[in-house]
Amino acid sequence: MERSCTYKYDKEGNLIDEIWFKGDGKRWTQHKYTYNKSGLRTEMASFNADGTLWSWHQYEYNDDDRIVLDITLDGSGSLWGKHVYVYDTNGKLVEDALYKANGALGSQYIYRYDERGNMSEETWHKEDGTVWWREMHHYNTNAQRIMSDRYDDAGGLWGKQIYRYESHGNRTVWERFRIEKSLGKDVVTISGATEFRYTYWE
Repeated sequence: MERSCTYKYDKEGNLIDEIWFKGDGKRWTQHKYTYNKSGLRTEMASFNADGTLWSWHQYEYNDDDRIVLDITLDGSGSLWGKHVYVYDTNGKLVEDALYKANGALGSQYIYRYDERGNMSEETWHKEDGTVWWREMHHYNTNAQRIMSDRYDDAGGLWGKQIYRYESHGNRTVWERFRIEKSLGKDVVTISGATEFRYTYWE
């Protein structure tokens, strides 16, 4: 179904109102945004087609203007859950945890970086703390990501992504593969391959 959207900005250029319409022109949903004096988004209110509130986000930041907390309330104002973000001394995101309304862990992402500051590993933990999947990233000497390997909860290779770039550093190819069965250390059968190509003009 085709949809359209209208946007409204404040004098600083911040998006403050976003209204989505269905293909028949009827209103679908609306989002309103609030910012602090530094231009950081502090609230997002989402409304149904009839104008009733269905969710409300409140954001908090650290002294470096990095988001540390995203609280989500439902339309009645009750807590739905919250995202907590943790950074290392270099300002790199190292943990993104989602907590339920009762305080129990819903999911958790852990990030690691190499000596050049590139994200080298992402691990997604389930609510019981066990690993759901792990993704390892590889880079060239220009710090461009060239390959990512995804492993399942048993440690088996599940998928692979390959990236290629042109001489100006722009990405030209992004390939995604689903690994069906590992046949050895470097030999796998693949399925569901998807390739994206990008074109740039001077």
